Amino acid sequence: MSATVEVEHLRVTFRTGAGLPGRRSGTLTAVNDVSLTIPAGQTLGLVGESGSGKSTLGQAMLRLVPATGRVRIGERDVLSLPRRGLRQLRGEAQIVFQDPYGSLNPRQRIGAILAEPLAVHRLLPPRDRPARVRELLDLVGLRSDLAQRYPHQLSGGQRQRVAIARAIAVNPSFLVLDEPVSALDVSIQAQVLNLLVDLRARLGLTYLFVGHDLAVVRHVSDRIAVMYLGRIVEEAPAGALLTACAHPYTRGLVSALPVADPETERVRERIVLTGDLPSPITPPPGCGFHPRCWLYTQLGQPERCRTDQPVLRVVGPDQSAACHFSRELAASPLGRAPDAPTRRRHVPVPVEGSSG
Repeated sequence: MSATVEVEHLRVTFRTGAGLPGRRSGTLTAVNDVSLTIPAGQTLGLVGESGSGKSTLGQAMLRLVPATGRVRIGERDVLSLPRRGLRQLRGEAQIVFQDPYGSLNPRQRIGAILAEPLAVHRLLPPRDRPARVRELLDLVGLRSDLAQRYPHQLSGGQRQRVAIARAIAVNPSFLVLDEPVSALDVSIQAQVLNLLVDLRARLGLTYLFVGHDLAVVRHVSDRIAVMYLGRIVEEAPAGALLTACAHPYTRGLVSALPVADPETERVRERIVLTGDLPSPITPPPGCGFHPRCWLYTQLGQPERCRTDQPVLRVVGPDQSAACHFSRELAASPLGRAPDAPTRRRHVPVPVEGSSG
């Protein structure tokens, strides 16, 4: 049975440089005051550049890294669970990692890998586990004879299917999918994505789908949240995010999506994000995105972008964004669908008092 997942003011920090000669210690804030909700049976896609905190957020939700705040999966308050309650949590929430080869024990056969969580959680007596292993292999589209093979004898796509089978072996209600197809060939990606969509419907699962490719994430997501430098900067239904995105960073991600029509692809110009992601140890003051923001430059470098941290605010039906000019941006011509031709890189956004 699927579960509603709620996150409130989640924060993850790490100490850096402590104990290293010649290195000054500091604090890296990987996840900074994140709140979100995933309704039961739905998928929230989480996108952003490498280093934005996406994977850390997913791991913190399952208490794989220390965090503060509140995480509720169904009726369980994850961060306040006593140690003995973690085993029950693992039976209700699982994770699928990016690298299937690194997450599978190379010394175990596939059948033993899939039977192990059944033994750990005491779900079935030993005599019934082989039948459950065959059932799991069938659920993820693999032949039952693969149970006798080792991980290195399988292809990348087959190994990821085994990782998915292991995650669903304990009948969880919530899965964190940490870039589960980014290490696979494009043709195999589509097969695994379709498998995940099918399993969600058949088993009633709730997903957090972490990825950096917006084209992949939109294929499986009901809603999409965009993360930048540890914060959620925009969240909206998948369709709205692609047609009326209200944050300059999201605009850059959407404009990078490929267009099927060659004529449209040839004439449109993309919003190119310059520079690298700032260090989370020394983030920029004010809006963390302003050093790379094309809108900040277009509007004459407003002072409040450098001094005031924008907060998530409602900008449309079931849509929120963290930009000082998000409402104006959502209503501007740049809010068109990504396959609409754009001959100019930036369309002026009418904003009153934008000079500061």
